[in-house]
Amino acid sequence: MMYLFLLFFISHTLYSQDQLEAIDVQNSHVSEDFTGIDALKAPVSIQSFESRKIQENRLKTIKDISILDASVTDNYSGSGYWDSLNIRGFNVDNRRNYFRNGLRINAQTVIPLENMESVEIIKGLGAFQTSGTSSAGSVNLKTKIAGEKRSLRVEATERGGYLAHLDFGQKASKLKYRFNLLNEEIRSAFNNNDGTRNVLAGAFSYELSSTSMLEFELEWSERSQTSLAAQGFWGNSLPSPNRQLNLNNQSWAKPVEFESLFYSARYSKELPKDWFLTVTAGRQRSATDDRMSYPFGCSRESSWTSFCQNGDFDVYDYRSENERRTMDSAKVSLTKRIEGAVSQELSLNVRYSQMKEKAGFQSYNFVGEGNQAERRLPSDPRKTDPTRNLRESDLEFFVVDQLKYKNWGLWLGGNFQVSSRKSILNDGTEKSTVYENFITPWISLTRKIDDSIYYLSYSQGKESWVTPSKPTYQQPGKVLPQETTHQYELGIKNKNFSSAVFYMKRPRLFDDSQSFKRDGFYQQYGVEGAGHFNYYNSHHSLSVMYLQVKQLASGVNGNYSPNIPDLTLRYLMSLDLHPFSVGVRGQYEAARFASYDNQNSIPDWIKWDIFIEKKWKDVKGKLYVDNVFQKNYWRESPIQYGHHYLYQGAGRRVGILTEWTF
Repeated sequence: MMYLFLLFFISHTLYSQDQLEAIDVQNSHVSEDFTGIDALKAPVSIQSFESRKIQENRLKTIKDISILDASVTDNYSGSGYWDSLNIRGFNVDNRRNYFRNGLRINAQTVIPLENMESVEIIKGLGAFQTSGTSSAGSVNLKTKIAGEKRSLRVEATERGGYLAHLDFGQKASKLKYRFNLLNEEIRSAFNNNDGTRNVLAGAFSYELSSTSMLEFELEWSERSQTSLAAQGFWGNSLPSPNRQLNLNNQSWAKPVEFESLFYSARYSKELPKDWFLTVTAGRQRSATDDRMSYPFGCSRESSWTSFCQNGDFDVYDYRSENERRTMDSAKVSLTKRIEGAVSQELSLNVRYSQMKEKAGFQSYNFVGEGNQAERRLPSDPRKTDPTRNLRESDLEFFVVDQLKYKNWGLWLGGNFQVSSRKSILNDGTEKSTVYENFITPWISLTRKIDDSIYYLSYSQGKESWVTPSKPTYQQPGKVLPQETTHQYELGIKNKNFSSAVFYMKRPRLFDDSQSFKRDGFYQQYGVEGAGHFNYYNSHHSLSVMYLQVKQLASGVNGNYSPNIPDLTLRYLMSLDLHPFSVGVRGQYEAARFASYDNQNSIPDWIKWDIFIEKKWKDVKGKLYVDNVFQKNYWRESPIQYGHHYLYQGAGRRVGILTEWTF
């Protein structure tokens, strides 16, 4: 623990030196749609990445954010599938922890970043208003607003991939509009992993009066891509990564196809006596055809956690087609500022969300034993397995009240939530219904010293899980009861630096593909820091996370939690060598365990990317090389359905892009 506080102190001292020019780390206009409060002042760990940084780093989907933030790592993020993230070591729930302009969405689909004004990473239970979901944290996507913008970006890679992205907006009297159109041919660094995607998005705003505004936005997107299947341990042996091999390589394997439509409207109004009202409502509809020649376990050796000792594996013809997901969400927010000897900022919020998931029968049929030499196997597309239809609704009342006296602040918050969870197999059997309501508190004490905010906070959270619908489970689709998580956090933030030390005790979920239950606890503590600074003609960004997560449960008591590196680093540097600029981007993740008993692990890895850029008036050109040293590595080692997976990192990629602002 002394190491954590020493690192916290050293990092603060480093970024406080006089020779460093302050750069906004915590974007001062971070969306208040999500927290209801100014993120720079709030005692909450939030990192916001604006569209400029997203575009400069060529980030295309949610999982790419891990390139910039050390607190964010991959979690079962296979190329060609939907993205899954860990924040501070824990999984972010795709069904409940993603938001768009403050409205809950379902992230079990593909979410493009080209239409985002910013991506906000809210860490841990600092996301207090979502206290009925995963305690890892939340992601809020703020879409681009209507207004003046004209740019065209074209990108090409050495494998024949290309991307074209038009961002066009104008203002006409009180009406503003903006469109984003994108087409991409995906040529992956992995074999049998190519695809296409398209995006069409529009934003409109109309000034009703000097005190009121009406906004509307919509986005349609689609992606079709053959997914990358994960490798596995060969018995207890770690194989060498092979980027030329995609185990989803049968001739009958089809691409995973996503289509999603989201639209929302927002009304904002300044009211008398310093009250401010916003009313937002939106709907998301998504369709998915999920298909794969799926490698899982070794029945010959009665092993379901790994492949056979010689690298062979069971193959299943998996097809879950015509999945339909709908999310309706609405939010009303009232804020007020009260001046006086003790000033007050009050945020009152009500949000309602309803999610529906529906699918037909699926295929999950054993077709034979595959091997590393790409053995050909027959298909079996018979749809005989019923799937789970879900319906969930949440009504939330959450409040934040900031009391300020001189340089001291007391923050009081809470969330009262009423939840309903219903599930039923689509053959009409195995019904499960859970009704719950709870209150989760949040309290923080802050002190402003010079330009920095110091804070100490305590938060509670609730979360539950739904048993997967795979027939191997004893009670597929069962909704587990709510469990409580406790978090303590000490932090500091200013315009060019942020850091936090935190401790969390969280219920542990056990999953061995048969049992799916609460078993013991996780004990988590760590320190994170991020800062940006200029030094002469160079710009530097550094993000660091040191994390320890231990299991407190029978049989594994004291063991480290799998797929969590104890140290992660992210580094960005750009150097101005007029008329050119050059840059370096580095990622490091320490070794991690790949099993609950800590008997398996994967080594640490470091990857470097470089670029050179030149500007000509309104045109900017960039040549880049990702994974310049052709690092061959295992990127992550997730566990799902009791199986220990291995995902390899992408190989070297060379590309060129041009952006024209007109």
